[in-house]
Amino acid sequence: MNSMADTDRVNLTPIQRASEKSVQYHLKQVIGRGSYGVVYKAINKHTDQVVAIKEIVYENDEELNDIMAEISLLKNLNNNNIVKYHGFIRKSYELYILLEYCANGSLRRLVSRSPTGLSENESKTYVTQTLWGLKYLHGEGVIHRDIKAANILLSADNTVKLADFGVSTIVNSSALTLAGTLNWMAPEILGNRGASTLSDIWSLGATVVELLTKNPPYHNLTDANIYYAVENDAYYPPTAFSESLKDFLSKCFVKNMYKRPTADQLLKHAWITSTENVKVDKLNKFKEDFSDANYHWDSDFQEEKLDISPSKFSSAAAPAAWTENNQEMELVPHTEIHLLGQLKSPSKPSTDLHALFSVCSLENIADTIMECLSRTTVTAESITTFGSIFAYDTEINHSRLRLKFIAMGGIPSIIKFEHLVKYFVNDHPQTLIECGIMHPSNFASLKTPKCILELVYRYYDLTSTAFWCCWCSQHLSLPLLLNNMHERRAQSIILKLSSYAPWSFEKILPPLINYRLKKKILSNPQIAYIVFKSINYMITTNDDKIHRSTAPSSSSLPLSSSPTRNTPLNSVPSPSRSPVHSLMATRPSSPTRNRSVSNFPHLTISSKSRLLIDLPEGFFTWLTSFFVDMLQIKDVSVWKYFIKLCYLTVHLNKTLLNDLLDNDAFFVFIQNIDAVTTSNDDNKNASFIWKQITAICVDISLDMDQMNLSLFSTAMNFIKRRNYTSISGLEIILNCLHFTLRNASNDDTPTAISEGSQNYLLIKVKNNSAIELPIDQLVDLFYELNDRDVNLSKLISIFTKICSLPGFETLAIDIILHPNFYDKIVLFFCTYFNSLLIQIDLLKFVKLIFTKSLLKMYDYTGLPDPIKQTKSTHHSKTTIFKLRSILVQITEFLNKNWDKNHPKRNANQVGGDSVLICQLCEDIRSLSKKGGLQKVPSVTAAIGSSPTKDEHANPRSSRPNSDGYSVPSITSQT
Repeated sequence: MNSMADTDRVNLTPIQRASEKSVQYHLKQVIGRGSYGVVYKAINKHTDQVVAIKEIVYENDEELNDIMAEISLLKNLNNNNIVKYHGFIRKSYELYILLEYCANGSLRRLVSRSPTGLSENESKTYVTQTLWGLKYLHGEGVIHRDIKAANILLSADNTVKLADFGVSTIVNSSALTLAGTLNWMAPEILGNRGASTLSDIWSLGATVVELLTKNPPYHNLTDANIYYAVENDAYYPPTAFSESLKDFLSKCFVKNMYKRPTADQLLKHAWITSTENVKVDKLNKFKEDFSDANYHWDSDFQEEKLDISPSKFSSAAAPAAWTENNQEMELVPHTEIHLLGQLKSPSKPSTDLHALFSVCSLENIADTIMECLSRTTVTAESITTFGSIFAYDTEINHSRLRLKFIAMGGIPSIIKFEHLVKYFVNDHPQTLIECGIMHPSNFASLKTPKCILELVYRYYDLTSTAFWCCWCSQHLSLPLLLNNMHERRAQSIILKLSSYAPWSFEKILPPLINYRLKKKILSNPQIAYIVFKSINYMITTNDDKIHRSTAPSSSSLPLSSSPTRNTPLNSVPSPSRSPVHSLMATRPSSPTRNRSVSNFPHLTISSKSRLLIDLPEGFFTWLTSFFVDMLQIKDVSVWKYFIKLCYLTVHLNKTLLNDLLDNDAFFVFIQNIDAVTTSNDDNKNASFIWKQITAICVDISLDMDQMNLSLFSTAMNFIKRRNYTSISGLEIILNCLHFTLRNASNDDTPTAISEGSQNYLLIKVKNNSAIELPIDQLVDLFYELNDRDVNLSKLISIFTKICSLPGFETLAIDIILHPNFYDKIVLFFCTYFNSLLIQIDLLKFVKLIFTKSLLKMYDYTGLPDPIKQTKSTHHSKTTIFKLRSILVQITEFLNKNWDKNHPKRNANQVGGDSVLICQLCEDIRSLSKKGGLQKVPSVTAAIGSSPTKDEHANPRSSRPNSDGYSVPSITSQT
């Protein structure tokens, strides 16, 4: 094949050479479009055999070599699940490949007829046959590289036939080239790491998703996001899929291609081998049969007798045409001069397009159109005719006329005619832009939204970001942009402007939050996603623009999730701001407000202090109105950006925190989050959402002006959730308790109440209401959370503060009397043996809860006089005995923990020579001695002091003990 001469040549299979008859084929209708050209249905005149003829047009020998590579693959493949190859015919610059005709079309066509996609059982039969075909291909060393439903054909008896080998390759031949279809591509192909036969397994998994859902994975993402998602994100299949199918897909979507199963291994997977609800007779028809008995191919192919579509390289007599009912008819010949003359007629241009393309050369057609467009006056009839010519060229002639028109310099002549421009916008926008379509006078003449948005979007790729943003501010119609937000190009433009244009906050945000758009936002999750994400970008970009310091750094870029094409327009350094205007000092009424932004780790902004941003009028009302309506949107990604926007808004304007506290819909909205995050099965986004919403509630509890029972109930629900929200819920409860007790009278000490097996603390609120704090839930939280779930130091710190509150002795007692108390404390010390600060916090906590528990049981008055003990009941004596027994156990452990001579002591244990640790250990030990409580004159003494500056700097700065035991026997004088 590689030595073919320039003359036309016929290549035949052995079966074709066996016959002496010449062959003629009648082309019928177009039945598909492959990776190289159009596929026609055709009939052999002599045998009435129906075949498929794939017409391919090539420009040079390099393209021909690519096409011959496909033929070279096909001619050597012989399998019942691979489309059969029967030979090819070569003309001047056209090649016709004869293939097996698949009467039932592609799987994509089959899926498109179903409203929701195929069922698992129905899909399984097609997937099984596809695996058989892949097993054969891979055994022959062939990588298909473009497996998808559109390339899987069905014969008349519904047998699967793998087709379109235009981008296939031999293993280790050209597998490093990027080929295939984006949503179906394996990560190693997208990352240019080379394809293998296992790359087809990834594509097969994407095809299975396509068959069942009508769309491949990540179909709702833009190209750049698809690249990132395929290489980095895990794919979570719909919850409706069976467990065996989910396991099947998880094996197909393994990022490391060497860990993916082969086609042969997948044929043995439980999802494939299961025969549940599958009729046996349906599977019997998939048996392989390599017989060619049904095909009667002639040995001689005469090129001049082949009924085929017109060629751009020949102006010979037109071939026979066909009508809609496939009946052949003769064409009346037309001369080229006559047809071009009709085309030039201003009043009645030629409309016989088939004759025009059959007789006239493409150069003459293009030249005639340019000549007509250069006239002073161009009639509407002419413009309509030229549009029809380009439409016909696109549909029937593979856009060859458009290419010739561009090559001959015809684009400048159509710039002022939008009806013609639209035929070049999608495929040749760069050429239009280079010829001046974006000049204000030309751009202003465009009226079609799709055309305008496509050009603006492509203009971004050809200019700098700064110039593009400036150009959009002057020439792009914002009403047109917002009214067409259902268009993908409009969505992309809004995102780019939001990320890079400093004027987007002032110009785009106010009309974007118009209530007339709200109905459209709620009706389309994609629009809602774009709106919330864009506003996040606008606020952050505007905030960075105003507050960026004089020394620019990478931290001044937009949020990490925003596009990062190049440096944003707003990266120009601005004068530093005065700390007097710090965001955190906006409302001086509460001492808790002057906090660093570092307390809010979920907010990715460029500096630790912010100015108040003047949000558009009505913005917060518009934002909070979605609390009621968000349940209409089930997409968890939309919820993510909505809650992120709420978080960003209240942290850029702290005055809004109390507005949220007074908004009952906000707390109802929090209750609804569970329903959305659970149904979507997206753990990553669910975690993000809960962290953001709990951070908002924590800040509300720090900044509230009055106690709100809804906030307290929400915090208790956070505790019950455990995984994402428990510590935040505990922190909110602590803040609520501080606020309540700070504003309560001396007589409003929390009261312990027991109802059956449940223990409550009843805490009176100033407005004559009360809150019930379940002690058991707090105790359970302390024992269920571990260092994998939370920051242990923070957990101990919060419990220490709660237990130190007046009236919370019951909580301290219940924590100690829990069966796992000793094991939990020992585990904490053993886990954090190398952290001096955490061990100090643990010792303070142990000292505090034992002191408060014993003081409570002895009814100690808190005065420096000797202990005043009331008449103890038998219950009190039993509890005191248990407390002291546990205290002795803890003391013995502390004695061993820092004993250098103890055989089981961890050699890397720190803190043995720390003065503060020695003192705290002795304080705890003294509590177990008779009269030990007399040395603790107050609860404050039980908490102890914080480590000194020298203690932090030198944790081992204390005198060692000569006997190897570093806890000195001294009396605590705290």
